[in-house]
Amino acid sequence: METRIVKVRGGKKEDVLSKKHNIFIGISMGNKWFTKEHIKEYIEWALKNTKEKVLIWIADKIHAVNYEVKNNQSHENALKRALREGDKKMIIIKEMIQELSKKERERIDIARWGDLEVLNYHIKLKDFFHEKFSKDKKFKESVLDVVTSTISLSFTNTQIEKLSEYVLNELPEILATFTFKGVEYGCYPYPINTNVAAFVEKIQDKEIFPEIAKELKFKNMVCVQLEIIK
Repeated sequence: METRIVKVRGGKKEDVLSKKHNIFIGISMGNKWFTKEHIKEYIEWALKNTKEKVLIWIADKIHAVNYEVKNNQSHENALKRALREGDKKMIIIKEMIQELSKKERERIDIARWGDLEVLNYHIKLKDFFHEKFSKDKKFKESVLDVVTSTISLSFTNTQIEKLSEYVLNELPEILATFTFKGVEYGCYPYPINTNVAAFVEKIQDKEIFPEIAKELKFKNMVCVQLEIIK
């Protein structure tokens, strides 16, 4: 199999290939593309192209809102289900990493959503975006448009607004670089070119909501659409 870069947002392809950034791999719980085979290919690509370390990020807890709305589950049951699914992914990924060499294993860290949401940078940005969502009508409409573009079923306005929590909570990680265990991560590969990534790039380029960049003064997270060709 061959892994190739299809599109880069927030930075330059040559910077990615010259190992300018540390790479983090976000494992979306709702994306069935993330099979064991595909995750393995992503890890191998990341190890070849990262500056120093690779962070595998299991986005489990954040996925609870999807179970809550799409499966009509209580918040408590949705959260328990999301964490159980996260447990399963953790086992699979740990087993996969054990197949790597000792040197490669030492370059990899694994984090779950709960490990990142407590970081100061995440709290600051998450609170900022939630407040902006509640006070800025245009920003709220833009976020809701992103949400509706990613769902195939019909939901009420209340449900769509609830689903927007996912976008608001993931924005910190896909908008700006962040530091985890003393390592700054600045590149995020994903298999599809999402509307969220396009929305983020416009914010990074100050094409929309230029006040966000002015106030937060962030360094761009580079989002890479990474395709696996069999």
